[in-house]
Amino acid sequence: MKKIYLSAVLGIAFLLVMSSFVMAMPNKISGYEPGAKNSCRAGNSGVEHLYLVEKDADWNVVEEGAWGKMRIKDDFVFNGHGLEANTEYTLLRYDGETWPTVECLASGTSNKGGNINLAGNIGSYGNKVWLVLSDDVDCENSAMTGWNPSEYLFEYNLI
Repeated sequence: MKKIYLSAVLGIAFLLVMSSFVMAMPNKISGYEPGAKNSCRAGNSGVEHLYLVEKDADWNVVEEGAWGKMRIKDDFVFNGHGLEANTEYTLLRYDGETWPTVECLASGTSNKGGNINLAGNIGSYGNKVWLVLSDDVDCENSAMTGWNPSEYLFEYNLI
């Protein structure tokens, strides 16, 4: 009887420890705590990571919304997830002041699972990075032509 009681006590203790551990884990998009440095630098490698997230009308992160992670050194690689399937997207930079002027970085189509992979040169125009619908940007004239923010990913922090 003592073995059964001890097993039950240890089992409950294990569940309590694991539930507090899971609750303390960061969500999939944070990568770092709010208020942290503007980007997440990987040691002394010079590599930075930037998260892009879906935001609501009040500019809050949509929990369990679409998101992406950008790895930046001299060039970048961006992987987006939870996007609309088979949809054309453009990754761009914006300086936050000269609307609607933007710099297009790369374009592509999400797959049937809503994922996209883009790569290219990071450019030098502005510190905001967005993933927008390709129909809403004119890359030839470096201008936003539409505005559908519920369909976009915005930087979680600046670069």
